[in-house]
Amino acid sequence: MKNVLFVLVLFNLRLLAAVNSSLNSISDQAELVGGVRQNYRFKSSVSKLSGLGNTQKIFYKFERPGDYFINQNREIVDSIKITSLKILSITANVDEDKRELTNFNGNLDYSVEATIGIKSDGRLSGKYTTPNIILELYSKKGNGEESLIRIPIQYELNFLKELSLKTSPMNLGIGIQGQKMSSFDGTPGYLEIEGEPNKIFRVSYPSKVEIVNKKDASILIVFITTPKLEKTNTEDYLGSISSSGLNKIEFNGEVKETRSATIGEYNGKFTIKVRYD
Repeated sequence: MKNVLFVLVLFNLRLLAAVNSSLNSISDQAELVGGVRQNYRFKSSVSKLSGLGNTQKIFYKFERPGDYFINQNREIVDSIKITSLKILSITANVDEDKRELTNFNGNLDYSVEATIGIKSDGRLSGKYTTPNIILELYSKKGNGEESLIRIPIQYELNFLKELSLKTSPMNLGIGIQGQKMSSFDGTPGYLEIEGEPNKIFRVSYPSKVEIVNKKDASILIVFITTPKLEKTNTEDYLGSISSSGLNKIEFNGEVKETRSATIGEYNGKFTIKVRYD
């Protein structure tokens, strides 16, 4: 009798759907003015993760050497830190404690939000970046993990020089009742701005201002103009700081109606607001 050898071969075949992501990396930048305690929040664009098949739960983790930023000399800066790093989603439930995403239906939309804490530090200047951060999305198979996608993340903060402002008063000269008055008869006012070279700034000021007679409190209206600034709306204008970090803006004023003005000395003031655009 011949010996018959039966060989049983078992094949274990598991087909995985190809996981596709509309976002392969996250790189966000912002410009800030230092010298004050503040928080800044980065929020990435929404990434779409598809091809998840029957996966019911996804886990996530952020791999990073620390919460710090480094300067251009690769030195750690203590006054800037990541205080929060999390995932947001409108198509899944996010459990921040367990770091898991559930209740999605084969497709997952998510974004990453980072909150940066910045101390009051007048030494902050130039660019600061995070070291390598990796967001990994993975599933669990038995006692192991199966990586679905790894996304590199980097944040950059560029601290601009704090704006320094200096003003000189406008003088409308000596007028005659019934005639127009303007700073061309006296001297224009000036605003001197010192800041980050070649940066655009935005100036806001009222288009007309009341000046008051010191003797009887009667009022004249002064119309304010700045011919060298680009007008964007009623009280908003754009300018740029020169390569030397300076800009001097001329403010002109005109009183169009003086027929009912009483004799005397008139004074007034208005507020100018300046910020980087």
